[in-house]
Amino acid sequence: MFLDIFIDDLSFTAIFLGIATASYADFAVIAIAALIYLLNDVLLNLRIHFLRRHEIPAVSPVEVCVLMIVGCGLTYFFPQMLFTFFGCAFGWFDALAALGSAYGIYELLTSARRLYVELKRAGR
Repeated sequence: MFLDIFIDDLSFTAIFLGIATASYADFAVIAIAALIYLLNDVLLNLRIHFLRRHEIPAVSPVEVCVLMIVGCGLTYFFPQMLFTFFGCAFGWFDALAALGSAYGIYELLTSARRLYVELKRAGR
């Protein structure tokens, strides 16, 4: 199980880095999205290790792939910038990555809290 998650993380890191260095995406936005995704996977690994349970998170690799495909399609057909935020120009891909990151942060915090409560209840 850990090897499967590790290989997924390596492949998603390569995909995120490839997109982050593309001309249609902002590096910082995509790099933050990648870090949030990887932190969620670390929590998943901790849950598996400490509680001996594997729960599929709300945002799994399938949803991340769909979000990337939608972002690529929208960017291909509508390459113009949508808006600027603190001097950073956002296109479709950046906007979707930012929305995904916001939800990822929410999921990260709630998952960390759930793990803490379950470990405390188990006496670990």
